[in-house]
Amino acid sequence: MRALSLDLRQRIVAARGAGQSQGQIAQRLDVSQPTVSRILAQWDQHQDLTPKPKSGRPARISAEQGPQLDALVASRTDWILATLAAAWHQQTGERIGLSTLHRTLHQRRFTHKKSAVSRQSEIPTNAPPSERP
Repeated sequence: MRALSLDLRQRIVAARGAGQSQGQIAQRLDVSQPTVSRILAQWDQHQDLTPKPKSGRPARISAEQGPQLDALVASRTDWILATLAAAWHQQTGERIGLSTLHRTLHQRRFTHKKSAVSRQSEIPTNAPPSERP
């Protein structure tokens, strides 16, 4: 979620200075009342309206490395996460966990589909249990 613009934050503080209630400000500026309360508390405590830095760790695969990952994924259609992670390590020298790689691929809108060259099961999945191995 992106931070509210500095202009909107200034309008919230100005509206309070004009005597409007937090509920009126929230309704007029189309933001939630807790958001108005948080911004006004930040102003009262620090006299500053700049957004706080985003919490959490930085992404393991940065946005600048995204095209490099896209090219690696596009180079073969039959990747599994473990081999893709190994290829990423070989290419960049950075080790990456499988869950991190999966999450990054999901964020970049890659989907996992079986390769056209993979073998299909010889026994249909709707076969009776007696016919399954």
